Amino acid sequence: MALTTERAGLKGRRLPVRRRQRWPWLLLLVLPLVLAAAFAFYVSDPYPAHPEALTALEGNESVRVVDRQDHILFRPLSAGETPPVRGIILYPGGKVKTEAYAALALALAEKGLDVYLVRMPFQLAVLDPLRAGRILDLPESERSPNLAIAGHSLGGAMAVRAVRAHPDDLDEIIFLGSYSDLDIRTLPVRVLSIGASEDGLSTPAKILSYRENLPPDARLVTLPGGNHAGFGRYGPQSGDGTAVLSPEEQQRLVVEAILSFLAEADT
Repeated sequence: MALTTERAGLKGRRLPVRRRQRWPWLLLLVLPLVLAAAFAFYVSDPYPAHPEALTALEGNESVRVVDRQDHILFRPLSAGETPPVRGIILYPGGKVKTEAYAALALALAEKGLDVYLVRMPFQLAVLDPLRAGRILDLPESERSPNLAIAGHSLGGAMAVRAVRAHPDDLDEIIFLGSYSDLDIRTLPVRVLSIGASEDGLSTPAKILSYRENLPPDARLVTLPGGNHAGFGRYGPQSGDGTAVLSPEEQQRLVVEAILSFLAEADT
């Protein structure tokens, strides 16, 4: 009878209904939108190419410039229709317009090198670090048989991934204000690291701290008076030091260091 009485006492009452917790589902819906918006904001304002870099895209009497879908080719006219023996694949720095490195590419091509200035998705090499493979996949009639890869800042770190993926196809790796965060000591590549004394991002001390990831015979060069942004032509960069060298002078020293390094392999 007690049980009957208890049930009778509940008659007419509305039992509480446990509400479903909807916030986890809302979070799953909203979080991707927030992340996408944050990414879009981050990549919406890359460092632009300065006028002297844009002028270099026109080429000159000794270099032909060909704008392709995934890279810009700088080819010495002295080579004719045949690619020169040596070439360099160049990865831009993070959030820097590809064209900002056109002056450097032109200067190297004037010295007889093919230069493949690679376009990266959203100006971020980290989104496609193996894009050098597209150059390597070109027919032999369209690319240099001996290729090095170079990269500025984030581009240098991502160039390491390309070397690890194609150790037998890339002969050298050249860091420009950059360093290797991965161990490449056992890879069959020659290494040149060019830093700058006033680089506030890839500081000389930071580059040296990653020295153990490089082969014992790696060459490290520090440009006195140079800075991080001086490896390209895109103006001042947040967090960088103040350069003593002009962009033209820093570029000249970079080209000299690269040519000297590559010449050693030909002797």
